[in-house]
Amino acid sequence: MGIVFSIVDAKAQAVLEQWLARTLRRSDRYQFVASAEVKEVGSWKEQVLITRDLSFGGCFVETAAPLAKGTRIRVRIEHARAKFTAIAKVTDNVSADGMGVEFVEMETNDRAILEKWLADENRRDNASTHLLIGGLFLLIALALIAAIALIIR
Repeated sequence: MGIVFSIVDAKAQAVLEQWLARTLRRSDRYQFVASAEVKEVGSWKEQVLITRDLSFGGCFVETAAPLAKGTRIRVRIEHARAKFTAIAKVTDNVSADGMGVEFVEMETNDRAILEKWLADENRRDNASTHLLIGGLFLLIALALIAAIALIIR
């Protein structure tokens, strides 16, 4: 079973095929705003940027001057008084907003910092989800009480 697109022009077909062939993410991604220092491996020039999201596999950094796809970089992220450093490469997610970064090498202590940050974000997301579900149940209960009050009248 699948989706059939019978009338699609060639350009749209190519975009659709590229989208369908994409590689799915290997790990959950969380909104994560932190300071990030990015430096091309072997270069002295460093950019101080802001992360937009973070996962175990990488992050997205906002920049007006993204590096080319495949560029090897050193990324240092500072958050909650901890510093994480990894060797990474720029992914094919390069846009006017910034660039995707895939972590390719990190030390054990950096891996532990990353795991802690992601666990904290996961707990925060779960707490938000529970609050949302609790709020929805409360609204449903109030709606039922209001409906019963109208019927009783």
